[in-house]
Amino acid sequence: MRIKRKRRSLAKRWHRWPGVILSLFLILYSVSGIVMNHRSSVSGIDISRGLLPDKYSIDNWNNASVKGAINFTDSVSVVYGGIGVWITYDCYNSFVDFNQGIPSGADNRNITCLNYSDSDNLYAGTKFGLYRYSKERKQWVTLDIPSEEKRIEGVTSVNDSLWVMTRSSVLVAKESDLRFNKIELKAPEGYKNDISLFRTLWFIHSGELFGTLGKLFVDFLGIVVIILSITGILYMFMPGLMRRRKAKNSSNNVSKKIFTKSVKWHRVVGVVCALFLFILTLTGMFLRPPLLIPIANTDVQRLKYTHLHNDNAWFLKLRGIHYDKINSRFILLTNAGIYYTNKEMTSVPVKFDSQPPFSVMGINVFRQMSDNEFIVGSFSGLFLWNTESGLVFDYIKRTPHREIEKKGPPISENMISGYIVNGQREFIFDYAKGGITKSNFGVVPDVIKQQGMPLWNVALEVHTGRIFEPVLGMFYILYIPLTGLLTLVLILTGAYIWIKKRIKSNRRR
Repeated sequence: MRIKRKRRSLAKRWHRWPGVILSLFLILYSVSGIVMNHRSSVSGIDISRGLLPDKYSIDNWNNASVKGAINFTDSVSVVYGGIGVWITYDCYNSFVDFNQGIPSGADNRNITCLNYSDSDNLYAGTKFGLYRYSKERKQWVTLDIPSEEKRIEGVTSVNDSLWVMTRSSVLVAKESDLRFNKIELKAPEGYKNDISLFRTLWFIHSGELFGTLGKLFVDFLGIVVIILSITGILYMFMPGLMRRRKAKNSSNNVSKKIFTKSVKWHRVVGVVCALFLFILTLTGMFLRPPLLIPIANTDVQRLKYTHLHNDNAWFLKLRGIHYDKINSRFILLTNAGIYYTNKEMTSVPVKFDSQPPFSVMGINVFRQMSDNEFIVGSFSGLFLWNTESGLVFDYIKRTPHREIEKKGPPISENMISGYIVNGQREFIFDYAKGGITKSNFGVVPDVIKQQGMPLWNVALEVHTGRIFEPVLGMFYILYIPLTGLLTLVLILTGAYIWIKKRIKSNRRR
């Protein structure tokens, strides 16, 4: 009997105190998760960077401010990236706003790609759609694309055709009418109809596994966590408050009602949703290092009867497109490597025998320098890659690249986020440091410095714990696994306490 009481007492202690400590973090998880599930709905909302840690401020073109540029002359260029689209008439010394027509909000104006076609048209891809610059209206106009995916990963032009890439498909249209048709991109040789375990866990965690209804259900679970956190705090501290009121001969009716309701809601809601909360927590723990590392290269079968189950071999794998005029072929950037296919895109895509290093977070720079040489940049560094010989040259260190097995985060000391070359001038941009070349790119204008950070990105930083890095240093990487582990303990101990009380109640009856 004493052993059972000790177990119950231990379970209560492990449920109460970690619960009180975690309550604030669980509320942050829930609110940020709900925001992240509705990116397009909050794309127009920005948060002042002055309210955030210094690392989120824009200084020296950091934080992916600049990704690339289209050069019209030696002095006139259109620069694009996380800051939107800006035009310079004086060799990158001053910048003029060129975002007219694109909806306000830093997330809406995050330009993923820019293309100047042979037909003298300028196109821009964003995370929410495709735009063409109208010279008559002097602003960007939205182009309709026959795809549920609106996130544009790449735009390129070949003669009078415009080729557009989303994360799962390729679209093509004549520039004369811009009526897009979807290309049936063939599966690569040796393809198996599977998907990464990481992507599967991501879809389960976000609810996307079952589309909009699944995401709404996960939002509901987020609200449940908020309710459990608040009622748990009341459950913990209300008895003491009631005792103090009783000692002062104050009315205790309101406090008793609040306490009774809190206990009831905490127990009922917690028990009903315990299994779903357990799955939500466990899947979230594996979406960030260090638990992400052992599953990063694991593939699993697509789950039937879910949004992951389809016959598209390139579902959520495409990351960029480039037309190699010299060799008359398309080059496809994917999260599984770099492929090439014929100029009609009718042949089976073939993976290059040699592959330059690039981060799992994607290729940020891909530029053809000569017949078979390309500049490839990502958070793994910047490299000169020869597709013919297979040689890879570290462009920053100026040495041949040697593949070294590296443990730890999938980033290098140079997290390349952008690259521009104009004649003899070259500009390289690091995500954290900004411009890292001797060439003068000009001072960041105050209007750009004052741009807010998208609410979605702030929510992502909170949800992943990166926002605590200035305080915790590199130990922030343990934020997700530790809070996740304690949350699992909360769920299990809560379920154990309820079951024991239920058994005891049935025995009394």
